[in-house]
Amino acid sequence: MKELAVRVAVAVVGIPLLLFIILKGGLYFYLFSVVVTVIGQWEMYQLLRQKGSKPMMVAGLFSGQVLLALVYTGPNALLFFVLLLFVIFIFGAEMFKNNGSPLINTSATLSGIVYPTFFWGSLLFLRENVATLFAKDYSFGGKFVLLMFVAIW
Repeated sequence: MKELAVRVAVAVVGIPLLLFIILKGGLYFYLFSVVVTVIGQWEMYQLLRQKGSKPMMVAGLFSGQVLLALVYTGPNALLFFVLLLFVIFIFGAEMFKNNGSPLINTSATLSGIVYPTFFWGSLLFLRENVATLFAKDYSFGGKFVLLMFVAIW
């Protein structure tokens, strides 16, 4: 019974807060995206560590958030270049570490960047930029993201 009360309390507070963040957009949605991606990356790196790989968590978390910030600033040519720099850095740093398999560790680090950050980053891109691409109303992006959440739920 106590678990039901906690779920109801989270729903009563969480759903209106999520609706506000999605519809308001801007810095609110960006900061929410940062929290979600950091938690997602952290959990993924923990799972990968349990499987025996040794991802570079700090480099992965940092690069994921830099990429998310570049997505937030809009269509950006720097995104590919910065991603390429992070990949080169991760490969280079892993070559000089003597800690398990470099290939497995590198792929674990990169998957921790790509999986949570790119998928949530695409949602952030749609929220912030769909209005400039298809409609002239900024709130259209919030409605579009809200529609995606409703369709998934």
